[in-house]
Amino acid sequence: MEKMSSVLYDNCHPSLIPQTEEDREFFSIIVDHETKISEVMRNTDWTATCLGPFSDWPRALKSALSISQASSFPVNITWGEDQISLYNDAYCEMVWGKEAKFFAEPVKNMWPEGYEDPNFGPLLRGVMKTGKNASRNNIRWVVVNKGGDTLTERFFSSSYTPIFLRSNTVGGIFCQLLETTDRVISERRMKAIQQIQIQGLGINIPIEYFQFLEKFFKTECTDDVSYMCLYSIDQEQLRCVTRTSDHIPKEIRWDDPAFKDITQCIQRGSGIVSMANFNLPKSGFWSAPSTANVFILTLPKTKKYLLLLGHAPLSIADSTRDDFVSLMCSRIELMMVNVFSRAEEAREIQTLTDMDKAKNLFLASLSHEMRTPLTPSSYLPKPFEMIFNFLKAFEKASR
Repeated sequence: MEKMSSVLYDNCHPSLIPQTEEDREFFSIIVDHETKISEVMRNTDWTATCLGPFSDWPRALKSALSISQASSFPVNITWGEDQISLYNDAYCEMVWGKEAKFFAEPVKNMWPEGYEDPNFGPLLRGVMKTGKNASRNNIRWVVVNKGGDTLTERFFSSSYTPIFLRSNTVGGIFCQLLETTDRVISERRMKAIQQIQIQGLGINIPIEYFQFLEKFFKTECTDDVSYMCLYSIDQEQLRCVTRTSDHIPKEIRWDDPAFKDITQCIQRGSGIVSMANFNLPKSGFWSAPSTANVFILTLPKTKKYLLLLGHAPLSIADSTRDDFVSLMCSRIELMMVNVFSRAEEAREIQTLTDMDKAKNLFLASLSHEMRTPLTPSSYLPKPFEMIFNFLKAFEKASR
């Protein structure tokens, strides 16, 4: 270990070289690793920071760093009034591609857009001021994904523990994170699927169900589905029956080359398409043309619809997202089958009711004619017209 450390001394900035035996022990625990953060620490000029050289660091800070660097959980130590960030390798996923840029920098430089959020900057200042620990559950963070090219949402539960100096004052905060992304998103999606079933109950008219879908996806499911459109499939084109964005076209012709990928999905029965040709507005976290899942819904009497569910910009493209949109689609298809079946049943009942009324009117008129044969024909109902109406209603019901 002594030989390895001496080699590392030659490869690190002079401000980090330990001066005492105790510092050498801390050095071996904190820096003597082949990790990203260890390399960043060795290359940092600590005299240019508020901490100064390694030998001047408080023992409480060195002890906290020895714990954080050995932890497999994301840990960020914010130190001093400037709240500089000293994080471990597990925390690097939070600042993918910028590990060296933000290390030993004020935490507000790392998260400028969210520092004043009550669950972040004010909370850190409160712990520094009062010396009381704090915790938060399932806080949403928007971070760069591991590839470094897109933003994604992730959820963390965190604890904030004050680090006390020998003077019994707070020198910094030990923040440890526990990721809860999978559980939070899974619960949120299952709730959305349950709500679309519960809220859709009792709707018996197709147009009302279309209006319900538009309202639901505008208000209830925006974190997972950015937009929704439902098209009826005709011989020459797709006709929109409901949509959540006016930028989505009302009609798409089969021969339109701009939407060739959608027509191909119709032939396959499902698929994922780019929404670049839909000219959707880009704002907030929109950084690239969004994608959408396409499903073909088959209803009674061979009626078909195309359901388009757009992926939320911050959603992670994985199998869980595909499973969610597939399950959401199957629920919508089942509900639509039930709505259309109930509407058809209501029409049949109304037709039979009309036939029964026509029959009763015809028999009543015929009976009246037989009882009063001397009644002038101009005052009698027209029996042949009644027979025609009755037969017409019967023919309509037979269809």
